[in-house]
Amino acid sequence: MARVWDFPTRAFHWSLAILVGFSWYTGSSAGAWLDWHFLSGYAILALLIFRVGWGFVGGAWARFSSFLKGPAAAIHHIRELFSPRDLRDIGHNPLGGWVVVAILTILLAQVGTGLFMNDSDMGLSGGPYADYVSGAVRSKLASFHGSNSKVILAVIAAHVGAVVIYLIWKGENLIGAMISGSKRLDPASFAEAQRVKATGSSILALGLIVIAALAVIALVRLA
Repeated sequence: MARVWDFPTRAFHWSLAILVGFSWYTGSSAGAWLDWHFLSGYAILALLIFRVGWGFVGGAWARFSSFLKGPAAAIHHIRELFSPRDLRDIGHNPLGGWVVVAILTILLAQVGTGLFMNDSDMGLSGGPYADYVSGAVRSKLASFHGSNSKVILAVIAAHVGAVVIYLIWKGENLIGAMISGSKRLDPASFAEAQRVKATGSSILALGLIVIAALAVIALVRLA
């Protein structure tokens, strides 16, 4: 087993999963739950800011440079899924790397539009920037927010489905790896994983999440 995912990356992954689920529940509810919906959205925004920063300064396999490959690499990986060959990418595979970017993008769009909603838009209350745009613009953003929530659910379903496929078809336990931080690799990949520093600086991660949280607080309070 080789250490691949550092603790900040794993903490981000599971915290985001919990908060997205919580946001879906509170957004579908009414009354005081809607206040929690906004707070959850702010927390998600802080996590997203952290992950973007961690994609440049985090552990080796958490960095965008380690898993963002061209379209050809992603297509080649899809073809290999249907072959008997054992796939053991050290970090995110070429297809999974683009899924990470897609998830970050659609969630940023979701929390971004949420900042412009008020109590007349889809029953939500209190977006800090709602008064900065016209009612027509808010209506369009609210419509996008509602539609995008369905896209998020679809992407999550596809993500979970892919994890199951990798487990059953390829015998690769991606969930276990994201919990423990370690993956079972072939000898060549293991040797490569041992040559690089998979774990990012804990102090840097802590500083980055604090900066992200302060940035979100400033964004909300200075509106």
